[in-house]
Amino acid sequence: MPMPEQNAPDFGGLLRQLRTRAQLTQQELARAATLSTRTVSDLERGINRTARKATAELLAEALKLAGPERMLFVAVARGRRWRRQPTSLVPGTESRQRP
Repeated sequence: MPMPEQNAPDFGGLLRQLRTRAQLTQQELARAATLSTRTVSDLERGINRTARKATAELLAEALKLAGPERMLFVAVARGRRWRRQPTSLVPGTESRQRP
């Protein structure tokens, strides 16, 4: 498992990338996750740097994350930092993963 590091991308940026990958607006994601649009906006802008576990789970469900991808998302949402961004969570990096 990757080691924590301070310079890893933040949760807000990750959430924004995943929302964009899912082709959702903040409002659509909020509705799908049964959260307020302000909650999604605050998380993306870094006003709230972490999310409660229940909030992270709702967002993961709305983003249709599963398995290890979901576990990593929730861990990052809860404040864990990773040496490198989990490539399976970042749009456009799937083909760059090593076998």
